[in-house]
Amino acid sequence: TAFSPFIPMLATGSEDCYAKCPIFPEAGMKEGIDEANVTLEGHQKKVTDLAWHKTASNILATASADNTVKIWDVEAQAEKLTYDVDDNPYSLDWNANGSQILVPTKKKMIHIYDPRQAGAAQTTASFGGGKQSSARWMDNLGLFVACGFSSNSMRKYKVFDPRALEKALVTKDMDQSAGVMITYYDPDNSVLYLGGKGDAGIKYFEAEKEKPYMHFLTEFRGSSPQKGLCFIPTVAMD
Repeated sequence: TAFSPFIPMLATGSEDCYAKCPIFPEAGMKEGIDEANVTLEGHQKKVTDLAWHKTASNILATASADNTVKIWDVEAQAEKLTYDVDDNPYSLDWNANGSQILVPTKKKMIHIYDPRQAGAAQTTASFGGGKQSSARWMDNLGLFVACGFSSNSMRKYKVFDPRALEKALVTKDMDQSAGVMITYYDPDNSVLYLGGKGDAGIKYFEAEKEKPYMHFLTEFRGSSPQKGLCFIPTVAMD
């Protein structure tokens, strides 16, 4: 799930191979919504992630277990671009101006795609473990962060400089928990949020341009395990 940063619309992707977008009424919801205003059809397997373009309205990227990433014009309900990925793409994230997409894959690689050219513009290795990984741009710092598992199932994060992808700037162990991490980065205050599927907590880190690049802040602990996280855009908050 992902909220549009421009209009009151939620994008959802699921195992039925569709991405769908319901629009919320301007006056607020008076009843549940069970019909989508937009249906995006084209993937052959389940949708694994989706992300709205950060500067252009109605542009959505979707990743699927059919080893593709698709770019959609939501208003026209039309597919505009398709990238063939080396393996199942795990997550998606547009950079701040929408010129690149960050895509970690099941083949333990991280690809950077440029919508203006075919194929990956840059590629680097991600993590040794076989579980799902994710990656998020930290554009305000000129970096990106990836989260995943080592070969012995230790949860880790890595910070990369996209101008020098040969080696991560820092690699840090976090814990031995089995939950796949759900990641969100807030560029307004340089805080990275990490919540694990099946965990009952969310870790907070503050990022910076220089070593050690990440500072652990604290951890929220809830009473029940979370299945997912979806951040509401700042413009929607009171």
